[in-house]
Amino acid sequence: MSTKTLRKRIALVAVSAMGFGLLSATAANADALAASEIVNTTAAAGVNTTRLCAAGTPTAVATPATIGVGGTYQFTLSGGDADTGYAVISGPANWSATAATAGMVFDSTQTTLTLTDGDSSVVPVLSVSGAGAIQVAWYTSTAATTLLETYYITGVASCTSGASVANSYVQVSDSSSYIDTAANWIARQTNTATTSTAFLATTDQSATNMDTSLDVRTLFANDASAYIAIEANDAYKIAIGGSTNLLVISCDNAARVNSTVFNFYSTSSFTGETNTGGAIRVQQPVSGVAATVTCTVSVNGVLLSTKAIKFAGDLASITIAASRIGAPGSTGRFTYEAKDAAGNRLTSALGTSDADVLGSNISSITLTSGAGGVTLGGFAEVTADGASYFGQSYGAGSNPYVSGKGYATFTCYDYGTKAISVYAYTAAGAKLTSNTETLTCDDAAVYTYAASLDKASYKQGDVATLTITAKGSGGNATAYGTTPGAGYSVAMPGMTAVTTPATTDTETVSRTGVWTYTYTVNVGAEGDYNGAVKIAVASTSAQYNKSVTIPYSIASTGGVTNADVLKSIVALIASINKQIQALQKLILKR
Repeated sequence: MSTKTLRKRIALVAVSAMGFGLLSATAANADALAASEIVNTTAAAGVNTTRLCAAGTPTAVATPATIGVGGTYQFTLSGGDADTGYAVISGPANWSATAATAGMVFDSTQTTLTLTDGDSSVVPVLSVSGAGAIQVAWYTSTAATTLLETYYITGVASCTSGASVANSYVQVSDSSSYIDTAANWIARQTNTATTSTAFLATTDQSATNMDTSLDVRTLFANDASAYIAIEANDAYKIAIGGSTNLLVISCDNAARVNSTVFNFYSTSSFTGETNTGGAIRVQQPVSGVAATVTCTVSVNGVLLSTKAIKFAGDLASITIAASRIGAPGSTGRFTYEAKDAAGNRLTSALGTSDADVLGSNISSITLTSGAGGVTLGGFAEVTADGASYFGQSYGAGSNPYVSGKGYATFTCYDYGTKAISVYAYTAAGAKLTSNTETLTCDDAAVYTYAASLDKASYKQGDVATLTITAKGSGGNATAYGTTPGAGYSVAMPGMTAVTTPATTDTETVSRTGVWTYTYTVNVGAEGDYNGAVKIAVASTSAQYNKSVTIPYSIASTGGVTNADVLKSIVALIASINKQIQALQKLILKR
């Protein structure tokens, strides 16, 4: 064997050995990385992601992750051992060399990463070096032909961009520690059956749970306190943090802010949310006097919100009105309305708490507690018909405490009337008496009745109104809920009822004992008619137990009618009779 041939063989063996060595550097079971095996981790134990302004959804170009300069972003590989792949960074970022481990190889610019032996212990970390758009493209190999996934990141100078009006929340509450979440607020505002006591803040404020600036309430009782809760976030919806933020709250109309005698409050050690030190307290300027105050809230010179807070004054007037006639052995009702000097309606939450507002002892009528067992003195927020609240309005900025109108019931022992008044005490201790109103007790059955039309004559196509008025045996209007009962009938020839009278009809207007019906006058129904109304009265007297007749006429439309012809015939006969009588007289004279 020649020396030349020997050298060639040695070289071939050496190359083969080198090749074998190179191949053996990658595990025999190596496979390409899959997109599902790449995980961007932002919040887990050991994660090396820092200065994250907003996590976003970085696999979508429209929702990139936002990271401050100097911040890092870590990837974790969730696949099996010995995965291979290739990742390229574009934009102001690079791979962190300090995070290099076995299985990763970086280029000289730290912008490409070759994965030679990837597993869950391999954690590539990206470092943001400047502001701008950053992309990380993952491929199956260095050939960069098969794209697995692209991650989008935005580099910013700093996450601390100051308080953002759009992302911060300011809310007026009735509690120094409770606030409303958006879900709390919507649930109550859309539930018309919610009672006034349920319109209270119930969620304990944490550093991040305020998500609405809709106020818990905007109207407060005399001498009550309103509270302003604040959560200041930056443009990335992250709490501004720190303890050197300047909070300034200024209110007009001489309101008192944060338990001081001043209408101005500031602190240079605001942490960004009021839950750490309690919400800011606002009180009305003068006790007993209604007032509206406007407060501005600023953080680090940024005006976050302007809030209008209304305080009720002390009780200034009580007005009562009879609303339902009672029947012996049953109850009637009267309404009441309490207001302050500014005309704000007061409720138990906004006015007097005197427990005994009924100031008259009534011999034949006993006044009882209001609906639900709440005394009138508490000015319970109840309704006159038990179906809906007075003055309730729902929607942004609405407040349930605007009704201040309710009712009290009384029990009837006999027929008759009684004049009453009620009273209450103001917060200052002065006794305040209402107007005088007459309460009535009478039968819940018809003893006598009358019926009439609004006109005696109608044109065809007119609208006619029939009124039926019923009275009890005491001579007053019948009690609330009285119906005509069995045997009730109404006949109005030449007319058509808009709503047909029924035996179950109740009075059209409370306390009147009156049923009102509307009719349309039929076309082509000219002539004279008699309507008839029949109610089977409770009285046994024949003079009352009979139909009521109502005469009326319907005029023609202007043409010759049968009535006109008949009238002409009658006139002609009368004229002929006169001529015959004159002729008879002339013959007798001869």
